[in-house]
Order: sequence, then C-alpha cells, then structure tokens
Amino acid sequence: MNTTQIEKILFQNNITRRFFVGCFAADKIPTDITKFPASMIVNLDRAINEGSHWIGLFALNKTTIYILDSLLIPNLPSTINNFLSKFPKQIKNKILLQRPLSTECGQHCIVFLYFISLGYTFEKYLHILNSYSNPDEFVRIIVNKLLY
Repeated sequence: MNTTQIEKILFQNNITRRFFVGCFAADKIPTDITKFPASMIVNLDRAINEGSHWIGLFALNKTTIYILDSLLIPNLPSTINNFLSKFPKQIKNKILLQRPLSTECGQHCIVFLYFISLGYTFEKYLHILNSYSNPDEFVRIIVNKLLY
C-alpha cells in the first residue's frame, strides 16, 4: 500500500481519524506532536526513496508509545530511533506477524491503529491477531471492511 491509500482509509474512518496524524517517510516524521493520543504510520525509507516497509506507531501520551513492526526489522533507521527516544516507555511486538514474502505491512499497520483507536490494549490486539493461523489474511479482511 502507498501513502495515499493508507491515509484515505485512516483519515476517513471515524474511529482512527481522531488520533491519526498521517503517513511519513523516515526523515519526515513530525517532531512537534503535542496532542495525545497520536498515531502515525512510518516508512523505513527516506522521502526520496520508493518505500520498503511500514511500521505503525501509537503514542498514548508523552512517555508511552506502541510500536508495531510486522517483520521485526532489527535495526530501524536513526531518524526513527531519534523520534522514538522521546518516549521512555516503548512497547513493541516481539513476534513476527507478517509472512516474510508478503506485502501486507501497510495493512498490518492500519488494523493495528484501528484496534488501538477502538480502545484495545496492545497485548489484547496481539492476542487477537495471533489467534489466526494467517494474520496476513486477517488484516486483509479487516482493511477491506474498512474500505466499504
């Protein structure tokens, strides 16, 4: 999925648009977030690149942020790490959620932000997602429901 597709879904949805601030390249993450909770989706690549992988971020407040990386990329770009360092409490998924050859990282981020915006805890969302034998299929189904 690209920025336009992701933003269309999250800005038009009554649940997610309350907190969603946008999709950003790694070098374009806003530094002036003052209203919490706040959510965003960030690509690991810089703006001049095509884009390789999306991660979802949900900042509960000035100290706590949820980080969903469906592929568990071991080393995030320094621009992303610099942003995350503002949050002393970083809660990340610890298990692989996406099949390595699938292209559903954008869908994983959308569904993550949707469930957290509904009030689910990060742990509860991960429990729901992991109860499915194919999490990629689960997020595809949810995104299709959000589209219509």
